[in-house]
Amino acid sequence: MRQNSAIPVVRNISHLLRKLGLKEKITQSPSMRAIISECRKHDVTDERTCRSRDEMLFTARAYDKYLESVSKYRELVAMYGKGEVSIEEAARKVGLKLPESKSIEER
Repeated sequence: MRQNSAIPVVRNISHLLRKLGLKEKITQSPSMRAIISECRKHDVTDERTCRSRDEMLFTARAYDKYLESVSKYRELVAMYGKGEVSIEEAARKVGLKLPESKSIEER
């Protein structure tokens, strides 16, 4: 295996696609088939070489980072995504409690 092999990157992409809710079998997924096809097309052999030896690997790593970021974004939206919250709710989320406010009439 080459030092800059795309196999770990492709494996991580397939894991992230599953995590993001891919419905079909991963080997039948059009996106995964396209990724594997690109990897095979850019594989360096004696007969053919790609433009840049690591161009496909760079693109695969960028796509991997993109999918990882989308996954983290969805987790954050699920956790905090209610939009605007009151000061009390924000304080409660971080474990604080606001002091009780007294109205002017009670003073």
